[in-house]
Amino acid sequence: QGYFGGWTDLIFQRFIEIWTSVPQLYLLIIIAAIIEPNFWILLGIMLLFSWVALVGVVRAEFLRAR
Repeated sequence: QGYFGGWTDLIFQRFIEIWTSVPQLYLLIIIAAIIEPNFWILLGIMLLFSWVALVGVVRAEFLRAR
């Protein structure tokens, strides 16, 4: 997203801001109440939230390189 800039960067940045505002622990508790929790489901949910921190670093590096 940092590579393209413009409206593409703006849209993806807003999506990431909304995604980071979703509380991870509450989502884990809700899903555990609905389905039987196991290691793979919990790992998948953790991975859904962990990529966001890396995106911020990569975007900053692209903007710095431009």
